[in-house]
Amino acid sequence: TPALATRGFSEEAFAEVAEIIAQTLIAGAEGNTGVLPELKARVLELAAAHPLYPELAKVSE
Repeated sequence: TPALATRGFSEEAFAEVAEIIAQTLIAGAEGNTGVLPELKARVLELAAAHPLYPELAKVSE
């Protein structure tokens, strides 16, 4: 959690991460790979909203 807090994740974003993890574990236990694209999209959305090194984006522009 410190890594996510450093990236600026809010309480709501932490709840979203927990939900994604839970749904991934449930899907894995049930053998349901159909939900993986949706879960991946949610992860990518969170990652884009909270970049690891935002200052690197400024350098590359």
